[in-house]
Amino acid sequence: MACGPSSASACRGIDTSRYPIHDAGSPGYRDLVLDARERLKRDGCCQLSDFVVPEAIAALKAECSAMEATVAGNQAGRKVNCFYTLPAPDLSPRHPVNVEFARRFGVIRDDMIPSDSVLRGIYENDDLKSFIADVLGVPALYRSRDAYQALTINVMVEGESLHWHFDCNSCAITLGIQEPVLGGELEFVPNIGRANFKDIEATIHGAEDRPATREYHTREGQLI
Repeated sequence: MACGPSSASACRGIDTSRYPIHDAGSPGYRDLVLDARERLKRDGCCQLSDFVVPEAIAALKAECSAMEATVAGNQAGRKVNCFYTLPAPDLSPRHPVNVEFARRFGVIRDDMIPSDSVLRGIYENDDLKSFIADVLGVPALYRSRDAYQALTINVMVEGESLHWHFDCNSCAITLGIQEPVLGGELEFVPNIGRANFKDIEATIHGAEDRPATREYHTREGQLI
């Protein structure tokens, strides 16, 4: 694993020999950004396999194992729509605003993740933040200041899943920590806007004319 002399922090857990996010002026970095942009434009999502090295994944699994029992099913009983907003009684029961999903999984909150965690080190890596901003084509990217949801770990056991939803920020970054034996598909609809209620309703209800979806399988060390 290689690292530039001015960005030693970029080495912690990230395979910088394959993904030189620490060396923004290099041809390898430029090629990486262009490739990621093309994937994002084409697929609506960018998958970077083996972004995190096996040693870091092993450490992440150990960190999660120490916390997962305390959060198992802690979202059970909560019902939300895909926008995380209140229902609208004046609209049809089939309208996306009024379709609620029962949450069935556990969440390790930001305030539960130790300051010296491998995951927090990756999340707070400025080279990674700059790389993502370059891929998105924006001048800067800012981390959430939400004390509970800025950085979270979803914990799912057999039969649990995350419902259809829109993320509450400009983009969502997901890192696979443990690959499931079965399941673990990330399904999404590319380029569907929050105001496109017709397509959202068709997707939620599984209508024949629903827009096409894409799927990625959750793999260890994969950044999406």
